[in-house]
Amino acid sequence: MNQAGALLDITKLYFVSKEWLARLSKEEFVKRALEWAEEYGEEMSVMNNELHIVDLMKKYPEYTFDALNIERLTPADPKRYRMFSDILIQLPVFYDEVYEKIVAKKPQLPEACSPENMKNFLAEYETVLDLTMTKEDWFVQFKDVGKKYAFAPSNSEFKE
Repeated sequence: MNQAGALLDITKLYFVSKEWLARLSKEEFVKRALEWAEEYGEEMSVMNNELHIVDLMKKYPEYTFDALNIERLTPADPKRYRMFSDILIQLPVFYDEVYEKIVAKKPQLPEACSPENMKNFLAEYETVLDLTMTKEDWFVQFKDVGKKYAFAPSNSEFKE
């Protein structure tokens, strides 16, 4: 074995895979992603087996094409896909069926977070905000105004 270490480790494989996927044309990338989803997507479903990514990809082909191509081959070229299984993490939230189920499962907010209370807090805080304050002074002021609207100034008070 040479001194440089392993010839292929998982980090190198991810890099090579990411580079290869980034070089595919948009059309080829979407075609191969759909082929991958048809072969493996049923096993790897979304939302506790309620929705399958391949069904959503086929139901909305144009939308899938647009969603998969966000930020692909931009000047910054973030190369956000390392492998086709990354589409299972990144793509489902683009579909309304999945997004609505996620939003429906959101936790209930405390009473202090009512829209009216938040609006009043922000209106008052806007009147006392001083952008020349230090970070520490600003945070103390922020907590003091928040106390008036039943916001906990620390984690321990929140837990109580």
